[in-house]
Amino acid sequence: MVGDEDQSIYGFRAAFPQALLDFRGTWPEAEIHRLQTNYRSGKEIVEAASRVIVHNRNRYEKNMVAARTEAGACRAVAVRRREDQYDEIIRLIGESDEKTAILYRDNSSALPLILRLERAGIPYELRGQDAGFFVIFSVKKPPAKPVE
Repeated sequence: MVGDEDQSIYGFRAAFPQALLDFRGTWPEAEIHRLQTNYRSGKEIVEAASRVIVHNRNRYEKNMVAARTEAGACRAVAVRRREDQYDEIIRLIGESDEKTAILYRDNSSALPLILRLERAGIPYELRGQDAGFFVIFSVKKPPAKPVE
């Protein structure tokens, strides 16, 4: 069995972290190997994530370390609602002169961002996605009278 009980955010995809937590009770002779090296993110991001994850109550003890040594920036921004989060992202992009990447978990998270980018006139591209249907729906108006 392979998994990460700290990934309980994937419950919407039927993730069941309790199965991992119950594993030792079901299979007492099995060995547990902790995969604690993150190969994707830099040190600052891994450390910031670890400071949040360590507060999970039901988890195996892990000490995550980053394999990548390059520097990165990580800043926490508190927002009350999901809409505020999207607005904050657009505000930050507007303040920056740099090319910016937005990472999102699923397409339903991307759609509100695309709408805000369109409204703000901020050019964007989606890697591996086609948002053309969204752009059409965001600019077309229904006809005044039904066509017969």
